[in-house]
Amino acid sequence: MENPSVEEVKTDVLGYIQKVKSDFTFEDLIAGTGRPTIEAKIALDQLAGDYDCRLKVTEQGNLLYDFGASLKRRSSISLKERLGIIASWLWKGFTLFYKFLTSIILIVYFVFFLIALLAMIAASMRGNNNRSGADGLFRLVYVVFRGIFIWDSVNRNQYDYNRDRRGYRYKEYDARKGVLSTKNSEPQKSFIASIYDFIFGQPRFKRSPLANRMEVATYLRQSKGLVTISEIQALAGWTREEASSFISECLYAFEGEAKVSDNGTLYGDFSDLLRTKAEVDPEPVIWYWDEYTPPYNLNDNSSAHNSWIVFMNIFNLMGSSFLIANFPNFGLPSILWWLVGFFPFIYSVLFFMIPLGRYIINLRKNRSQYRENVRKRVMRAIFQIDKKRIPLPELVQYANQHNSGESPLSEKEVEQIMKDTIYDLGGEVVIEGQYDQYEFVSLHDELVDIHRLREGKMSGNSDDKIVFEA
Repeated sequence: MENPSVEEVKTDVLGYIQKVKSDFTFEDLIAGTGRPTIEAKIALDQLAGDYDCRLKVTEQGNLLYDFGASLKRRSSISLKERLGIIASWLWKGFTLFYKFLTSIILIVYFVFFLIALLAMIAASMRGNNNRSGADGLFRLVYVVFRGIFIWDSVNRNQYDYNRDRRGYRYKEYDARKGVLSTKNSEPQKSFIASIYDFIFGQPRFKRSPLANRMEVATYLRQSKGLVTISEIQALAGWTREEASSFISECLYAFEGEAKVSDNGTLYGDFSDLLRTKAEVDPEPVIWYWDEYTPPYNLNDNSSAHNSWIVFMNIFNLMGSSFLIANFPNFGLPSILWWLVGFFPFIYSVLFFMIPLGRYIINLRKNRSQYRENVRKRVMRAIFQIDKKRIPLPELVQYANQHNSGESPLSEKEVEQIMKDTIYDLGGEVVIEGQYDQYEFVSLHDELVDIHRLREGKMSGNSDDKIVFEA
């Protein structure tokens, strides 16, 4: 009898998963498919990487696999997400188109000032024949013209930290420098970059799509290859369901093994990742609460730049309005009426309407941003207080004591955030005395148990010496 292919085994395992539509143990899978242990294990690990799968532990310490009532590929997206992607692409297309129009408008201004500049250069050369000065001005003209078509207003290879109005520290890209900035002077943001940011806002700092995986890989190297669902939550801020699904994805991606301790703690063992000689990890470990969510700003331009931009667009708006009203008196073709009248008028109206629309949307987004940052502070307190039960006043006191300049939180704010966070962390509310008590038995026991497991495990082989070299 020929050995079955991996795909044949996966088909059998997939059929079993679709049939049970609920939790099952690995032993259930063996009995339900009749496949050998090694074959079934390989197929199950691959399917856990392909489809959403949550790991669970019973009271008796049995490991369960849960693919849900219906299979969902990790790469699949819902109709709502699909519509969001379509809307995002449409917005990106409109953004590129409008930036192109802005470039054309800027070229018109550029040509006007270029003619004036060339006249000044010619007059200067007739006076003192200063050729080097003329060459410098021509280079400046080239740099300015090239800058018109650099639509990205930031340097995505460099970032710095800033604080919002409530004191929350966040990352932001460095703005593209202006053409007049020098190495010795304080960098000034490009005026052309300010125009693009006035319309669409400065790009927000984004992490790599694989940043979560790389961060977990770094953390595993620092924690003897062991990680729990609670620690994944502390790194990413996810709910237990999301963290459980992610850890099962990592088990397949990093060839780890799901284990259950004697105390019933589910954890991932990724001992293979400890084999290393590199001294620098690709992604630093940053806890969820150590990196605040950036605010949604209208733009970060200087008031001088914004004033000039508003003046320029009002000038365009007034000029196009005048042409629309008086063009019939000029006796020129109607196509020119559209090109120099209606077209710049519509452009100039959108120039103000787009930032106004963003401002209205940002009001809602900034409320969510503030709630997210409060949630980060609350989660830090929950993980660092190291108690199974935490009264509301103690939670508020710790969150306010352990801060770096953030505005203080009230009991009402923390209580409101805890209505959602308590269930995200698998805790429960205990009504006792004057204040609510927040109980996190599973989370606390899980963190204590994984610490014990790490203490009993040997470290990696970072001191491994080379004994053979080809």
